Amino acid sequence: MVLESSAILFYLTEKTGSSLLPTETRRRHAAMQWLMFTTGGVGPLFAQSFHFLNSVPEDMPYAKMRFVNETRCLYGVMEKHLGAAPNLAGETYAIADIAIFPRVVRHACHDVDLADYVHVRRWCDAIAARTGDAKGMAIL
Repeated sequence: MVLESSAILFYLTEKTGSSLLPTETRRRHAAMQWLMFTTGGVGPLFAQSFHFLNSVPEDMPYAKMRFVNETRCLYGVMEKHLGAAPNLAGETYAIADIAIFPRVVRHACHDVDLADYVHVRRWCDAIAARTGDAKGMAIL
């Protein structure tokens, strides 16, 4: 049994020989770096933003402000990087893009407007247009 979404992505790409995890060392480490960015930052902080903005019955202004600001900071990191590369791991679509996209596409739930992040929006639109990603998102 394989647990955790990032480990599952590693497992599936290695088992199938997929190009979604590059074999060239520099590109492979870039993909791994962005996957860890998802695991350690995007996943937990976006979830907290969503929770305090949409699920908590009482108003908690400090928690909302803290997690929305942290979430926007992560969008800023992606914005800067995607200003210089078409995908998170560089030139090619990789497991990092797969891991982060479903979270970013729900940007409104994090009180984030992609008009403020033009490179993230471009990246998000490009992934949403991919047939496999569109099919996956339709399942949700």
